[in-house]
Amino acid sequence: MKELLVQASGDLLMAMMPLLLAAVSWAVKKLGDKFAADSKSRLTGMALEKVATVAEIVVKELSATLVAEYKKAAADGKLTAEEKAQIKQIAVDKLKSYLSLDELTRVVAAKSIDTFLGSVVESEVSNQKKY
Repeated sequence: MKELLVQASGDLLMAMMPLLLAAVSWAVKKLGDKFAADSKSRLTGMALEKVATVAEIVVKELSATLVAEYKKAAADGKLTAEEKAQIKQIAVDKLKSYLSLDELTRVVAAKSIDTFLGSVVESEVSNQKKY
């Protein structure tokens, strides 16, 4: 009787083995997906932080140099729309030069890189005007 019970248990375990392996495989894949998503999310967050930090530096630099120079040269001390656009493009170009392609790819999904970085620059200019 004991041998029959051991045999039946062994047969049941062998029959369930594919299900157990499938369940373990599924759990390992889900765990791997979670770690990959967490890692990707962390890398994207780090890239966004770097974009914001570099934008702050670039805008401060251009405000202290180029913007001040343009305003000083202007009769009314104000920038023209063309000068603002030119300075914005210079800021975007400088910002791109400080970021890797991987960082840019992480933070920009469907928009163009210049459009995204232009928005970041405008936001930082606005932030700096507040203080």
